[in-house]
Amino acid sequence: MGEGFGLGDGQYDLSGTPGLADSRASDARQTHRDRLSIGRWPSAGTVVRVWLLAFLAIVVIAWTLTAITG
Repeated sequence: MGEGFGLGDGQYDLSGTPGLADSRASDARQTHRDRLSIGRWPSAGTVVRVWLLAFLAIVVIAWTLTAITG
């Protein structure tokens, strides 16, 4: 039964780790105000990259088909 819970498994030994009781209630209430707000839409750079990759994929596929059939 000890193997399933990581007791005495060498590097996977969990018997010396601190439990959740060591955390404080103040830690749970902390908010991360420096976190950027993630919007619903992607950034302009991401949209441009996707469009360029799609265009390049179409060009490469068209060139490959032309080379095969030519």
